[in-house]
Amino acid sequence: MDLDFTDVSGQGTIDSHTLVHCAPRPGLETPYVVARVRLAEGPLLLTNLVDADPDSWRCDAPVKVAWRALPDGRHLPVFAPSN
Repeated sequence: MDLDFTDVSGQGTIDSHTLVHCAPRPGLETPYVVARVRLAEGPLLLTNLVDADPDSWRCDAPVKVAWRALPDGRHLPVFAPSN
């Protein structure tokens, strides 16, 4: 339980993903991609994949972090193609 913060590169690979066609609540645009991304340093993140055709994503594809602005001023980490 000895947790700490550390800097990471923002690079990773897609470990698993799914394409969502039916929004779980009103106001979400579909389709969108939910993925598990393994960072180069090892940790896994549950995130969204952006900036590519939703059907084009493949496991083991390289990705890099991008930031989606939220209405309250925070930013959500999402991942885009790294090539």
